[in-house]
Amino acid sequence: MHNDLKQYSCGMVSIILSVCYRWHLIAVNCPELWSQLSLDLCTEYQYDNWYNSVMTKLALLYLEHSGHHPLLLSFNSIPWKYSIDGCANHPLLQKLSDQSAQWKHVSFSLAEYPLQEFPAWIDLDLPGLESFALRVEANEQAWALAVMLQNFLILCYISSSNANLIWDETLLIDVQELHYNVDCWNFYNIVSQFSKLVELHVGNASSSNVSESFKLSTPLQL
Repeated sequence: MHNDLKQYSCGMVSIILSVCYRWHLIAVNCPELWSQLSLDLCTEYQYDNWYNSVMTKLALLYLEHSGHHPLLLSFNSIPWKYSIDGCANHPLLQKLSDQSAQWKHVSFSLAEYPLQEFPAWIDLDLPGLESFALRVEANEQAWALAVMLQNFLILCYISSSNANLIWDETLLIDVQELHYNVDCWNFYNIVSQFSKLVELHVGNASSSNVSESFKLSTPLQL
């Protein structure tokens, strides 16, 4: 069950809590219900305004009740852009960074992706991350560097649109499913690196709606 905490939303668990006392008890004692979050995070310098402060407290409540359960996270921004140390000024970012070992599925939907200014990911501990999705709205293609992906130890699913992923050939050999732009740079070389790839989706990056292009694409069984 996904909990959308964007745009003043309180998440599905909050609704379940208000149904009745019995449902309240079930929800409070089920960490899986609290572990799927969709967040629109601000930077560490903006969280003290009213809206972001409320969303921060609500998200911290969800993370507290999720316990040690694997986290499924969807972000509409990248507040870790500069450094992990800077996240210490934002309680939610610090909590998310501290719990990065619990991240299981992570997706980003962004207006742009200046990865060259994004060193903080190197310091995150991501031993349990199984899937990674990156969708960029910018017309020009962004670039994701190998340094970002080197600590994805068991990654088996990648989805990328408007973002060219570049990595060393020794990385990500366990990936089993790949969604990628059909007109990306060095596409053949990238796909050929995945010896365990069993399913491939190709979308049209020139499409006005890349995400819809992926939905309509026919997977290739390899």
